Amino acid sequence: MALVFSGTTVWSMWRSSHSSPAAMLGIVAGSWLAKMIVLIVSLVALQSHDFYSKPVFLVVVLVGVLGSVALDTINYQRARVPYVEPQ
Repeated sequence: MALVFSGTTVWSMWRSSHSSPAAMLGIVAGSWLAKMIVLIVSLVALQSHDFYSKPVFLVVVLVGVLGSVALDTINYQRARVPYVEPQ
């Protein structure tokens, strides 16, 4: 689940990379909203089932999200972004 959610963010950024900043914001915010709706629906659907351990599910999702944040942070820090625009 964490991989799908992180992948959706990467995909939406890739698809909107050549758009205007406003369009990019709309696409990324829309994908975030869609992910939250899917998460809530899936958690409600899984609530009545007992084929998984809820604490283990929580830990796995948290580790996945924190791992994704760590990878994003490392990639952001290592990015080579110029301070000025070349003419």
